[in-house]
Amino acid sequence: MDVPGKRQAAIARAVSRALAASEESKQRETLVETVHHFLSILELRLARFRPADFLALRHNHWHIDEGEYRRSFQTPTTTTTTTTTTAKPGEASPPRQGSLGLVAAGNLGYSGSTFLRTADGNYMVKSVDRRFESQFLLRELFAPYVAHAASHEGSLLIRITDILYAPRASLGSLLGVQPRHYMVMENLLRGRPDVQWQTFDLKPTDYFFPERDLVHQRLVPSDVVDRLADEPPRGVDVSSRAALELTDLVAEDTAFLAHHNAVDYSLLFARSRARGRAVREPPSWRTGVLSSDGNWVYRAVLLDFLWARHKLRAKTMAGLVGVFNLLFDKGPMTITTEPFEYRRRFMSMVTDLLSKDDYVADANSPVKTGAVAKGPKRSSAHNPPTLPPVKV
Repeated sequence: MDVPGKRQAAIARAVSRALAASEESKQRETLVETVHHFLSILELRLARFRPADFLALRHNHWHIDEGEYRRSFQTPTTTTTTTTTTAKPGEASPPRQGSLGLVAAGNLGYSGSTFLRTADGNYMVKSVDRRFESQFLLRELFAPYVAHAASHEGSLLIRITDILYAPRASLGSLLGVQPRHYMVMENLLRGRPDVQWQTFDLKPTDYFFPERDLVHQRLVPSDVVDRLADEPPRGVDVSSRAALELTDLVAEDTAFLAHHNAVDYSLLFARSRARGRAVREPPSWRTGVLSSDGNWVYRAVLLDFLWARHKLRAKTMAGLVGVFNLLFDKGPMTITTEPFEYRRRFMSMVTDLLSKDDYVADANSPVKTGAVAKGPKRSSAHNPPTLPPVKV
């Protein structure tokens, strides 16, 4: 029995139902329905969190067509069966017979989250499995995030277009089989399905990573090592204006995150061969920036900013790492460092990424769909840039 497939199919059905439902169509549950829902292991009943706020963001600030948004999550009318297909990271999965509007996107995260992708490749759905992360998102970060996104329309924070949650617990959620919270986000790699993207999940690499620094890599599963911070790509050569835009936007967004005690976030950086393709005007790091030599198209967003330094889990980890450092002096981890120190090293990493002195453009390197470049880690903490004042 394909339990993971059935689990993902149940999530896909629940997400599609929640996003297709209107306020007028909602009905009060009967007692039988309530009992049946509670006894469910895989099936979910999800609701939208603060839908009016997200509608305002989508319509007024991100200019997302609501009809097209809903259609991205609809089940094709010609299908009669349900199938989930694991797509390679970085591929936009086309609609296919027997599929839902959502298909599995593989294991893209380090936290065990479930990822789904709309069949048109425009949006991603990520489960928020950790309770302290969902609490931080809903109770502390949500309102500031909405305000920041509305007032900084060039922001590179990943665009969260909806948050879904299960209003009532079920056996599945109590047993940890099905998470109760989900984020719907833009897909950075959206666009033509035939375009191949190479992705890099970038964090400062001069922090303490136990999987890398304590245990011999032969003893660590390869999928665990692969999900650590990636080595930055070589030869990121863009115009001075584009480089300044990226550093300015990242500086604003990381100041916002540091103010709210977020750490361990990353820069999702993607590139593809230009191959004569036009970049959308005006160009932006969210939709595509052309390299100086015209060979590459780059995109970038900030994501995974739900680890709050003041939460009990983070404080506990910081205490354990502090005791460990009394003996071995390995330094802080990305999840135990202080928010403004993490921001300082993060900005240094971005500056190094755009430095023309460090790398020679590698125009002949192959690009594989969803591939992640690995190589020797290098420090990003040297010569940190002067940061602008924090404005929130």
